[in-house]
Amino acid sequence: MKNTLRLLMTTTLAATAALAQDKLDLTAEKTRASYAIGADIANSMKRQSLDLDNKALAAGLVDGMSGKLQLKDAELEKAMNDFKTALMAKRQASQATAATENTKKGTDFLAANAKKEGVKTTASGLQYKVMKAGPDGGKSPKATDTVKVHYHGTLIDGTVFDSSVQRGEPISFPLNGVTKTLSM
Repeated sequence: MKNTLRLLMTTTLAATAALAQDKLDLTAEKTRASYAIGADIANSMKRQSLDLDNKALAAGLVDGMSGKLQLKDAELEKAMNDFKTALMAKRQASQATAATENTKKGTDFLAANAKKEGVKTTASGLQYKVMKAGPDGGKSPKATDTVKVHYHGTLIDGTVFDSSVQRGEPISFPLNGVTKTLSM
């Protein structure tokens, strides 16, 4: 991790230093590759929402390449550890907020879905709707029976993540071989 972050910072600093120039001549293979690596690292940093000082980042790259660092190894390590700790705390807070929001959305969805015609809720909270009863008139199978079903697995926003219908083929499985919620 330490070496990856150093490489990332080094390459990013080189890209930042290059931005100070008017326009690069990108015809040479080495220059094009260097530019591509810099752009890739910058895109990675953007995706990670890293809040960095570009001037200090560029200085660290130049100093690192020249071997004339302004911080001692212990100071570099402490700065990196402090940065990683703060970044982790920020991400955990963001994830906690997202989890709270998603839990509320899920609770709201289940409450609204339970009111829809034909939706049944089991003791475990599983909700389902029989779209078409089987040939036995909707008789419930025993745990030792094998059933053939069509299903849609969806997220609360309606996004289908798995569907035997879309595959055009129902699935058969023994009820005692699946999770308890599926063997209602």
